[in-house]
Order: sequence, then C-alpha cells, then structure tokens
Amino acid sequence: ELFVCRNAGNIVPPHTNQTGGMTASIEFAVGALRIPNIVICGHTQCGAMKGAMNRAALTSLPHVREWLGYAQGAVDITEALGGGLDPEAKMRMLLEQNVILQLQHLKTHPTVAVALAQKALTLHGWVYDIKTGEVEAYDEASQTWVPVEERYAAELGAGAVLHRHAG
Repeated sequence: ELFVCRNAGNIVPPHTNQTGGMTASIEFAVGALRIPNIVICGHTQCGAMKGAMNRAALTSLPHVREWLGYAQGAVDITEALGGGLDPEAKMRMLLEQNVILQLQHLKTHPTVAVALAQKALTLHGWVYDIKTGEVEAYDEASQTWVPVEERYAAELGAGAVLHRHAG
C-alpha cells in the first residue's frame, strides 16, 4: 500500500500557489488519502545529483537544469562543508543534504504542515546504497544518518511485541 511519486533528484519543490504534479500529489496523498508516512529516499550513483553539482553543463537540458535548482541549497552546503572530502564522500554528503533539504521543502506544503501539527504524519529521510542494498535513515534529533534497523529499532520492537500479544 504505497503512493509513490518518483522524479529526478527526489525533488519536492517548496510550496507555491503554482500548481504542479508533485504539489498536487502531495496534497492528495496527505489531504485525501491521509497517508501516515512520507519517505524522501535518495540513492547512490544518482545522475541527477551529479548534474546538480554542475548545472551549468546542462545547457542542452534546460528543464532539468531548472528542476535541479531545487537542490541548490544542498549543493551549497556540500561545497561549504565538504571541500576537503574525496569525490565519493562529497557525493554522499550531497545525497544526504539533498534529502534533508527536500524534507524541509515538504514541510512548506499546507496539508503537510497541518498533518504534522496534528501528529498524523511522520516524515522520513533515507539514502539507499545501490551497491550494498543498505539503507540509512536520517535521525533528526541527533542530526545523524544511521542504518534503518537502528533508526527504527524501537518502533519495530514495539510492533513485534504488539503482534505477539495480538495472536
């Protein structure tokens, strides 16, 4: 039971009064379907994030260049904080920073803001490693990335206890 919205760079534009497909999908999923969780999931080897690091080179893809502008904050953070990193570590930082930025954009959508205020919605940030199959989740409280098993251990444990007692 998933409502999936996929796009280049796992971008969520900040809310505006301009209607777009992503904005309408978010509004429908949260406002009509009352989904309880939203996951922004980036992945390694992401061509969109490679493009975001060098948007000027995307002259033959003007719409892609403009779309990736929604990741510019993540690029700027990565450039400011990751100057001494090797290219692989720098790309990983960009992937993580982009997921965090898109979560911030998501919070600007009115239906999301209301659902968050009502404690009816939880936001999750993940990065999927294509080579290893591992997924790391963002822990907003500690501002760190941890394996999903660790991040959701308490919830999984509670679910297992509830499941055992329900039978």
